[in-house]
Amino acid sequence: MRRVLHRHRIGTQVFARMSELIYLGGRPTVVLDRVTFGDLPIPLYTAPLDPAKLRRMQGHKSAYHYDDTTVDPRYVDFAPEPVRRKPGQEDA
Repeated sequence: MRRVLHRHRIGTQVFARMSELIYLGGRPTVVLDRVTFGDLPIPLYTAPLDPAKLRRMQGHKSAYHYDDTTVDPRYVDFAPEPVRRKPGQEDA
């Protein structure tokens, strides 16, 4: 099983997460949640990954690091995207 370490955002919280990495239609995709029917695991929630930001972890043949933040599609409508400010910038 391939795994990917990525920053993950749910609402306004961002944290590090290790998830399963799969390929759908030749594109890298992270599995955020799955269901199992019998012995068959089915991806339930996924997020696409930019292949240019995916790199293999040194010393691991099946582990990768993703240089961007994934967003959980289940919570997109519940919170606004965090506001990024430059150092020293204050609210207007």
